Amino acid sequence: MKMQPVSVARPALLIIVLAIATACVPPAQLGRRGELAFYYEAAGQLMVPDFDRPVAAGAKVDVAVGVPVPGELPHVAEQGVGYGRLRYTLEQVQNVKVSRATSSAPDVLGVVEQQEHVVTLRARAPGKARLRVVTQSGWDEVQLRVDHCKRVELLHWAPDVLGISPWSFAMVSGGQTHLYAALYAADGNRLVGYGLGGILRPQPAARARVLPVTRQQDWVSLELREPGVLRLKPRGSLPWVLQVAAPAEVVGLTLAFCDGDGCTGLGPVTVGNEQLVFVKARLRDGRLALGLEGLLEVRSLTPRVCAVESASQLGLDGFRMVYGVSEGSCKLRMSFKNLRRNVSFPVRRVPTVKPRPG
Repeated sequence: MKMQPVSVARPALLIIVLAIATACVPPAQLGRRGELAFYYEAAGQLMVPDFDRPVAAGAKVDVAVGVPVPGELPHVAEQGVGYGRLRYTLEQVQNVKVSRATSSAPDVLGVVEQQEHVVTLRARAPGKARLRVVTQSGWDEVQLRVDHCKRVELLHWAPDVLGISPWSFAMVSGGQTHLYAALYAADGNRLVGYGLGGILRPQPAARARVLPVTRQQDWVSLELREPGVLRLKPRGSLPWVLQVAAPAEVVGLTLAFCDGDGCTGLGPVTVGNEQLVFVKARLRDGRLALGLEGLLEVRSLTPRVCAVESASQLGLDGFRMVYGVSEGSCKLRMSFKNLRRNVSFPVRRVPTVKPRPG
């Protein structure tokens, strides 16, 4: 598998995975009149793209609209194209329903849908356009830019998150996997947008299929159709080579807890808290099996003690969230085809520390 160099350190990506990361630049930008704030809606993702990113021509983007919470002070952007502009964190913005949205240049950026506080735009050609929005709280406008996507950089999360070699894992046919896909303009600026066609070509085409578009930014999903060598050709970048194994090659399932140091071992879960876990599926030759979404099932056999949910918002296959419900022994069952494994670990209450008298 040929990996492109990326400037994402393993600890930084792990922080994103553990849902404790925040954007470097507050994502909500104050409009020209100072009445409304705008930010890119990111379909339940952990990270919201910086509003200074231009939109990729041919793609769609969802712009959310809100009003600054009274008393909250804005931040002044200290970097990027938006240097000096007033920005807010999402916690400082209260969404408001949009009653009308128009574009000053529909041939550049057209309004295709509006629903509640979100306006969906389609970028049609490079240029600039002002989005004007009317709400019950007033009206405001903000300028957006459109540029062509000339280069796509791919990243598979496994080497960074798990700290493994790109040659130590393979995908499994019949499942799905997700790749981080960063869009770039010719000048090197990051772009935003979803639904842009032709950014990734699987070869041979019968071995994998790019799944229909979702509203998630910076991710592309693949359906793995048959075993063999799979080449992925991202636009403007070097091709990747992936190995796809047959489902019958999966011979082992284990569970690991994930923290800031990686995903190893098991430990207790505390009542009322979540724990990120990873299902390690092993192939007959010892490599890690990935791309199991749609094939792998993880369920709780003790729902009164613990619950397990998908972690699909992370964009990482094989991960689940375990929630501690009450004290006891949590038992999970992992199932893949005819392979089943059970695992148990304790759920404990956080001990109460009584203050010393005096």
